[in-house]
Amino acid sequence: MAPAELLSGSRWRASAGEGRTRDATSPFDSKTVGTVTVAGPEDVEAAGASARSGARQSVPAFARANFGHPVRS
Repeated sequence: MAPAELLSGSRWRASAGEGRTRDATSPFDSKTVGTVTVAGPEDVEAAGASARSGARQSVPAFARANFGHPVRS
């Protein structure tokens, strides 16, 4: 079996954890639709560091505050 990998910072990398996986199931019919890697604490820290250093940091805080909010007319 190939080592479990996670996408972090636009790169696939091996999980720092135990390489555990779990089945992903469809909410529609509960059938298994794939297998995903379970991230460990080190993986979460690496993803957070990647996010903090990403392109979003160049966007001013007031503009980031409006991301995801509905547009009102």
